Amino acid sequence: MFSNVLSRVLSALLKHVRSYIVFPQVEDLATVKGDFYALGHIPNIIGAIDGTHVALVPPRRSEQVYRNRKSYHSMNVQMVCLADQYISQENAMFPGSVHDAYILRNSSIPYVMGQLQRHRVWLLGDSGYPNLS
Repeated sequence: MFSNVLSRVLSALLKHVRSYIVFPQVEDLATVKGDFYALGHIPNIIGAIDGTHVALVPPRRSEQVYRNRKSYHSMNVQMVCLADQYISQENAMFPGSVHDAYILRNSSIPYVMGQLQRHRVWLLGDSGYPNLS
């Protein structure tokens, strides 16, 4: 059955995901900032953050929380990408009814960016993301 195969594939991938999805470390900041500056001439950016809705069939008992503002059921997946389009952070824990700002506030990003505050670095996001400085 497809769902059994999918479950095994996802379990195998999850064992390795932390090896590939890694937020920039202090020693990488100069390179990461330089890569973003080369793209758009905006200084001190270390990532671009946004959410995307991944459609799904919701569980029957909580169908309403998965309905997003466009009236279909989804998960709202937040990601941070580097200038080279590699994903450096992801959060797929929230249903489609949850706003991007809520996901940000309830993720590890505010803590991580707080640790990097003395390096004066920023994430670039759309109007759905508040300035948390």
